[in-house]
Amino acid sequence: MKFNCPQCGGPLRKVSYPGGMLNEDQWMSQRAGDYYCTECKSDQARTGYMYFWRSMLSPVPDNSINYNELDPGIRETVRLLRTHGFKTTDSGDGVSKVDGLSFPHVAMLVTEGEMVREAKRLLKLLRQRGLSFEPHNSGDFPTIEVSYNPVDGHCVLFLASINDKLLGLGKPS
Repeated sequence: MKFNCPQCGGPLRKVSYPGGMLNEDQWMSQRAGDYYCTECKSDQARTGYMYFWRSMLSPVPDNSINYNELDPGIRETVRLLRTHGFKTTDSGDGVSKVDGLSFPHVAMLVTEGEMVREAKRLLKLLRQRGLSFEPHNSGDFPTIEVSYNPVDGHCVLFLASINDKLLGLGKPS
C-alpha cells in the first residue's frame, strides 16, 4: 500500500529496522511512527522528519488501470481490493464475457512467503464488509483459495463468487 503525507501530500517512506545495538522488537517499540515524510520537518524526532502511524493514513488510490474496461459487475470489487493493496491480475463478473468463467472472480498475485498472510488479510477484509464464509464451500458460496506452482514459482490468491452486488458496491449491469 502507498500513502501520501497528510500535511504536504508528498510520498511517505516506511520506517524499517536499521540494525544496531537494539534487537528489532526493542527498536520497534521506540520508533516514532510507521511512516515518515522527508519534506515535512518536526523538532519532536531526532531525525527531524515528521512521523505518522498507519492508523492516521488513508491509502493512495491506484490509478494504474482503467476500471471502465473491467466487467461492470466486478469493477468496484477490484477497486476495493486494489485500494487495500491487493495486486489484481484477472477478473470477471461471470456474465459479461461469453468466453469467461461463469461465476464472478478476481485473481491476485502474491509471493510464496505471503500466501497465507494475504489470504487471511483478504478474509478479514471481506468479513469486515459483512460476508461470511464456510469451510469447504461449493457452488455459489464465496470462496478464497491460494495456489502455488513450484515449477515457475507463481502464487495466485483467487476470490470466487463475490461481486459488487454482494459487497454492496456500485450497481452491476
